[in-house]
Amino acid sequence: MADVHEFSAEGWNTFEVRSLASVVHFPSGLEVKVGLMSQDREVVYREFRWPELARLGAHTPDCSYAAVVLQVPECRLTVEFASHGGSLAVRAVPTRNTGGLIPFADVFFYRGMQGKISAVGGAAYAETESMKFFVSSPSGRLDEQLTLGDAVTFAPEDGVLTLWISEDGAARSADEVAEFIEIRRKDAEEWEKRFDEHDLQSAFEGMWRSVIWNTIYAPSLGGPVTVVSRDWCVDGNYGDFVLFEWDTFFSALQTAPASRELAYNNVRAVLSGITERGFVPSIFCELGKSRDRSMLPVGAMIVWKLYERFGDRDFIAEVFPKLLGWHRWWFTARDGNGDGLLEWGSDNYPSPHPQWQAYTLQAARYESGLDNSPMYDDVVFDEQTCTMQLADVGLNSAYAMDAWALAKMAEVLGEENLRDELLEEHKNMSIRVNEMLWSEKDGLYLNRY
Repeated sequence: MADVHEFSAEGWNTFEVRSLASVVHFPSGLEVKVGLMSQDREVVYREFRWPELARLGAHTPDCSYAAVVLQVPECRLTVEFASHGGSLAVRAVPTRNTGGLIPFADVFFYRGMQGKISAVGGAAYAETESMKFFVSSPSGRLDEQLTLGDAVTFAPEDGVLTLWISEDGAARSADEVAEFIEIRRKDAEEWEKRFDEHDLQSAFEGMWRSVIWNTIYAPSLGGPVTVVSRDWCVDGNYGDFVLFEWDTFFSALQTAPASRELAYNNVRAVLSGITERGFVPSIFCELGKSRDRSMLPVGAMIVWKLYERFGDRDFIAEVFPKLLGWHRWWFTARDGNGDGLLEWGSDNYPSPHPQWQAYTLQAARYESGLDNSPMYDDVVFDEQTCTMQLADVGLNSAYAMDAWALAKMAEVLGEENLRDELLEEHKNMSIRVNEMLWSEKDGLYLNRY
């Protein structure tokens, strides 16, 4: 059964990568961004990123409620968003305000999306071809000094900003907006208590909030996706989004207790970056893909765990062919010495960005995901085979796990011959790992040079 707050790519959500104090509506593209100005109406802060974060608050998948506490030298700012359908309430409250800063809200259309905003008295209308929103501030007014170009700006009369947006054209009083927010705040806090009885509540909150607040809209992908860090997708080496293979699969697993659709969304996103040779690249972003290397094959195990939670055969059928193709790629490219064990590597393909590297030992280390591990300090990179001269315990064990998880999926799909083939692969790789990488003397599995 779908969660009452199930994630959707449509509606209001905190998808704007450039500021934690913003919310965007899709498909209209209408955006609200909260900032801080001085007493003489000079803009001091228009965007807030990780350096300004004090605390991530509750955040439902559908953004029926989201809160964030920000800290700048002059004050602390608590921003709350509450939504239902096309309606949105915003409240921004400054405290410890030694600088006397005033919150304000810019309302505009996201990154050039088509729409028109018209000021009408102390309020505004925002329109697209198919949608129309009424925008007002119960505790403030439209600030003509700050309203420029295709945006309108609202500022409070009393230092506390409230904003109301609706499709029905009806205004709300400050008390009504406060009640709208309070109802959704309490509901969000109750929704988050799903692990309270197991003494894991704080762990769930930290895990979930880190995922949902790093879920952004990527124009080049045409939709939302969870990235490792939203700040990496602003004026950096990747463009408007970046996915690292195992990070994204793990984020899908982290997301599953809160949102099936966001978990599925992240699996689909990382698999959409599969290269022409059939492997999931280590890096997939707006600038391109790491066509020289993949990363630890955890995808099939993650998808199988999602199946164990949700029992969704259709999702297995959707992603299985790509996962199987990726599995079969490994022995076409990463058994440099032909001994039946895999090595990390990096092929001779140009890199979209010099920092990523390719066809070097460091690039092969990047494939492991253990970028700076001393395990690989003295390893030789073989330019003929494009692999390390080292058989890695983790990689070969993960390959065996990958075969097992794919076999489980093949069974669900009724592919009995393929299931048996994959189980045989799992068995044979397990034997090789046990016979070739186990050290009886040390009582450990050891990488082999």
